[in-house]
Amino acid sequence: MSTRLLTATGVEKAFGDRHVLRGCDLTVDLGERVGLVGPNGSGKSTFLRILADIDGRDHGQVERPASAAYLSQHPVLPGATVADALDDAVEWHRRLLREYEAATVEGNLQESAHLHDQLDRVGWEVEHRVAAMADRLSCPPRDAPLDRLSGGEKRRIALARALLGAPDLILLDEPTNHLDAETIEWLQDWLCGWRGGLILVTHDRYLLEAVATRITEVEDGCCVHYQGSYADYLLERAERQARLKSAHDRHLALLSREAEWASRSPAARTTKQKARLQRLDALREVRPVKPQEAFTLSLQTGAARGGPLLELHDGRLKFGERTILHDTQLVVAAGDRIGIVGPNGAGKTTLLRIIQGVQELDRGQRLCAPRLQPAVLDQHRTGLDLDRTVFEAAGNGNSHVFVGERPVHVASLLDRFHFPRESFDQPASTLSGGERARLLMARLMLQGANLLLLDEPTNDL
Repeated sequence: MSTRLLTATGVEKAFGDRHVLRGCDLTVDLGERVGLVGPNGSGKSTFLRILADIDGRDHGQVERPASAAYLSQHPVLPGATVADALDDAVEWHRRLLREYEAATVEGNLQESAHLHDQLDRVGWEVEHRVAAMADRLSCPPRDAPLDRLSGGEKRRIALARALLGAPDLILLDEPTNHLDAETIEWLQDWLCGWRGGLILVTHDRYLLEAVATRITEVEDGCCVHYQGSYADYLLERAERQARLKSAHDRHLALLSREAEWASRSPAARTTKQKARLQRLDALREVRPVKPQEAFTLSLQTGAARGGPLLELHDGRLKFGERTILHDTQLVVAAGDRIGIVGPNGAGKTTLLRIIQGVQELDRGQRLCAPRLQPAVLDQHRTGLDLDRTVFEAAGNGNSHVFVGERPVHVASLLDRFHFPRESFDQPASTLSGGERARLLMARLMLQGANLLLLDEPTNDL
């Protein structure tokens, strides 16, 4: 018989008038790796936080007898340095070693044997585990102050903490954000070898296909479960959507016929006619199927002709003893699509900041055309006033904006980016990571840029 690690029944959660979860059910057994999927804003992160006992729920039950580790999209780390945060994650391991040593000294053979078995399972070398995990995830040096780290560095430390904790159940929210390809491949192998339970929220299709043993989709506030891999889920979901659409089309046809009959029928009703009218009322109450709409992004571009937009010549930059750029040459012209790649910490984001003009070179030249109009989407999604409502943030306080030379109502702009009308008045701070990215992309449309600088644009999408 499998060991049940988590049971969630009828979980509901609302933010004001917006009902995010309408009765979600989920179970996880030992050895299961569940991929939790759904559109941005569907409630995946909210559900995960409830399952991790971070946030409360309005209704429903969550039973989690197992120990759990949770990776948040916006982690808060304990201590003052990297060493403090990592060492805190393995304090349980050090305590186990101390208890084993005490039981051995006291001659408590039964307790000593029990603790020996536990240590055989988790390992005896605590410091080696910590150092190896920090190295694999490219964590900053142990003496680095936490308050000086970037969001990506903090997330890598938080991921290391979750994996070092050796819990029964791991809950990961977008673990591949800020990881390079090599580290993602290592994480994939690690998760595939994990023998506990796993709930994984990620938009990385390849990671889902490799890791997940089944898929749960958060759809319209409820959970729909699919057995098998991510590829199996895509096939089964397409078949399910086709069945639902066919049933909905039949429902609409029946509703149309019944409404036509009701309009022709006399006011006096027989018992049979009254029952038919009651059925018509019931048909009108049925919620329609919501097909997923394709998302398109159209940007208004500024002037783009007449030579290079930007050039770097002999660019050099160092941070302390660390060389970021050495005699770097770069030319960016209209029509170029340049991918910047490299391992974590190589300086990719710094190069974008130099191109943008917010980071100066130690030596060399940055030359830009007078017509240069850059637009930036940074990896930390800054640029939003989170105290404003979604509507206010999209229009910068205005009810109308200009897309090119055409005035557009902010509501139409938000509709185009798939924001439901009930979200317009909610604070931008309540948006998910993917929704914030969509809102920033909506604002990019308004800038008339001829140079887009996108730093990890697919994070959370």
